[in-house]
Amino acid sequence: SPEMVRIANDKQVPNTFCMYGDAADLQHFKAGRFDAVFARMILHHLTQDVCKCIDECYRVLRHGGRFIVCENVALTADVEEFQKRCLELKEERITFEPDRLKQLIADGGFTVATTHETVLSIRLSNWMENNNLDKPRAEAIKRMFEEMSTDVREGLRCQRIGNDWTFE
Repeated sequence: SPEMVRIANDKQVPNTFCMYGDAADLQHFKAGRFDAVFARMILHHLTQDVCKCIDECYRVLRHGGRFIVCENVALTADVEEFQKRCLELKEERITFEPDRLKQLIADGGFTVATTHETVLSIRLSNWMENNNLDKPRAEAIKRMFEEMSTDVREGLRCQRIGNDWTFE
């Protein structure tokens, strides 16, 4: 968002800048312009243009530059399917299994050098509040958590805490 870009730029990190724009259309930057491109939690929003975005990032990076991607991934097909059904109630978006995300990045011309898993624990109630879900959608998602399979519960590392859930 423009507000997040302002906050990032206010930090005045040397040799960096952030801007608001269309990640699938970077034509105002010449080829090889950047040493690094950081795509944090954006690819899943690019339902129509994820491949174009990756291609553009490849184009604007100098030879040997780094494309750093931070994305939520589903560790199993069952978890991916659960996430798809759950997230359809929130927004249109893409879900990724790790191998699929790596393949998309490789198809864009990159060599996937390393991957690193970071686990974030999230409370379902906080996630729904932060996403301004209306009551019917929030109730449907909560029902999905109540009815999820054991495999999905284990894959998301879900724990019930009172009337709430934590998941990773």
